[in-house]
Amino acid sequence: LSVVAPDGVGEVRRGADLVALLLPLVELRDGDVVAVTSKVVSKSEGRVRPGTREESLAAESARVVARRGPTTIVRTHLGLTMAAAGIDASNVESGSVVLLPVDPDASARGLREDIRERPAAMSASWSPTPRDVPGARDRPTSRSAPPGCTSSRTTPVGSTHTATRWP
Repeated sequence: LSVVAPDGVGEVRRGADLVALLLPLVELRDGDVVAVTSKVVSKSEGRVRPGTREESLAAESARVVARRGPTTIVRTHLGLTMAAAGIDASNVESGSVVLLPVDPDASARGLREDIRERPAAMSASWSPTPRDVPGARDRPTSRSAPPGCTSSRTTPVGSTHTATRWP
């Protein structure tokens, strides 16, 4: 397993082409998993709002689960339980907050499709074999998720299948 966090991406703003920002910084191969933070996706989708976390909290919450001092734990409209509905005030213009993407699954599918549509994104000359991946011989032969992947929502860039949970 190797993880790459590319340097060189500037401030992401509404309408930014995330794939165009990403591809010059990485060399993707069939089976690679691309993870993009919700903040970056939200910024490109225009989910930055003026105001404070508290001002946006009610609109982003389905219900309050708990309060601990200044922290409010809520269930979001997406069904996630988290502090402050995932509203983030860091690394944005002062007086602004970033809300979670409206439909993160749709955002991920869109990114995956955009990456697939750009032929320079994939190195077609490499395809992993069981000897390339430690322990792969002990796993199912389906290539729908990379070895070690436990998220049922993670799908490799080159895959046409939905991901599965590995044993």
